[in-house]
Amino acid sequence: MTVVVTSAAGHVGSNLVRTLLGQGRTVRAIVHKDTLALEGLTIDRFTADICSYNSVRNAFEGAKTVFQLASHISVIGEESGLVEEITGVKRPRILSPMWLALIGVLLSLGWSRLTRNLVRFTPESLQALRCSPKLSYEKAVAELYYNPCPLHDTLTNTFKWFDSMGWLQAGWRPTL
Repeated sequence: MTVVVTSAAGHVGSNLVRTLLGQGRTVRAIVHKDTLALEGLTIDRFTADICSYNSVRNAFEGAKTVFQLASHISVIGEESGLVEEITGVKRPRILSPMWLALIGVLLSLGWSRLTRNLVRFTPESLQALRCSPKLSYEKAVAELYYNPCPLHDTLTNTFKWFDSMGWLQAGWRPTL
């Protein structure tokens, strides 16, 4: 029986893939770009944009189970103060309209090609900002007894993981 895992190359996804393989399941992994966490595993890989039905339709075909782990994480409004508190980095004081952000994406892509540096602001990240509706975990609480971690703890752990991956500036430490 085929099991599909979205965001399979992420931290949770790659561990779930290994667990499923250990149970003898056939895994079809939906990934975006980076597949380093899945190297050496015997799986079917699909590159897809989880926000696009047409992009994932073939990957879901014939699957018995789908683990939907892909998500867009955004901290805006009052919660954005938590990021500032945890990282010590001031939050932006203005928000960019999407048309201006698109120009920024195009400039970022061009600059990364010229300098041969990793692009950090991509069309995919802008698409994630556009397509991600507000999600609720109320059903998971009611039906699965889900107990969410406080947002402050989640953000602290997320930034610690980013730091361990080398994705933050050298020397960054939580300000807690």
